[in-house]
Amino acid sequence: MEGRYIYCVAEGDEEISLGRIGIDGSEVYTVSFEGLSAVVHNYRADPPDCWERESMIGWVVSHQKVVETAWRRFGTILPVRFHTVIKGGADDLNGWLGGNHGELRKSIGRLRGREEYGVQVFWDEDLVAGRLVDSVPALRELKAKTEGGTGAAYMHGQLLEKALKREMAREKERYFENIYQRIEELAERIIIEEVKAADNGVRMIMNLSVLVPGERRDEMTAELEIINLREGIAVRPTGPWPPYSFVDM
Repeated sequence: MEGRYIYCVAEGDEEISLGRIGIDGSEVYTVSFEGLSAVVHNYRADPPDCWERESMIGWVVSHQKVVETAWRRFGTILPVRFHTVIKGGADDLNGWLGGNHGELRKSIGRLRGREEYGVQVFWDEDLVAGRLVDSVPALRELKAKTEGGTGAAYMHGQLLEKALKREMAREKERYFENIYQRIEELAERIIIEEVKAADNGVRMIMNLSVLVPGERRDEMTAELEIINLREGIAVRPTGPWPPYSFVDM
């Protein structure tokens, strides 16, 4: 199959080579059409029946590196999904750019000057639970009744465990709403991603992809640092990245 493997679409008419930085050392270049440039490499192979994990990881990393190189070079880009191929020759690629020209231009206008950040927020469950037991009167009373090693103490221990679980769920919701609101004030769009499993008592309570106007980068960084100062909370930011999560191509 002959075609063009496409990494992203950039704003501009400049037809250049970015060098042999593509998958498997392929030469990456641009093909322009009416103010848009597709960042591609020549593709002359049938897709394999199966991909080995090691090769897949290397290809994905190469794909991302090309996208990020184009982002730094052109400023505004629309990342394209891994292993997207426009079949045929240059005319077919131009036909694809022409057929989608209006929507591509609209998306570029919407994302111009925007950056993506990943924001993961963790909390120390033991520390938060201990603070709740000490500060919530009902939990404090139950804790006092667990002392003594009697059957009643055991029963109150079971009640404390259930009550603490409910209070922890409410506390996590309060944390989420507060932190989300603070980030939302500086972001243009937010996507809530799936949280990952706990690790050594430290649980992820928030996993966000955040689209931020470039002029608010310093404000976002400062806000995340302030959130990170809260007792029992740790913030892990990544980025800035091209707007991977906010483009569906």
